[in-house]
Amino acid sequence: MPSSIFPDAMVETQIDNSVRDFAQRLSYQGMNLDMYMQYTGMTMDALRAQFAEQAKKQLSGSLVLRQFKRLKESKQVLKKLNLNL
Repeated sequence: MPSSIFPDAMVETQIDNSVRDFAQRLSYQGMNLDMYMQYTGMTMDALRAQFAEQAKKQLSGSLVLRQFKRLKESKQVLKKLNLNL
């Protein structure tokens, strides 16, 4: 698989957010992250690896939405400029 187009720090931050969200969901069920990892035999590295691909997809989705918004704004500006001519 090709490497990510995003800086590693950006992907790591998104993974951090996913791990934090997962820990929050576990707490609603009366469990914490340490208990989950002990119960499943999973390490933090393995858990983070599970979230890595999801993090890249979330970042890609955000990038697409931002680009779409910029395009829409550019079209609005061009439309206003044409009306003023």
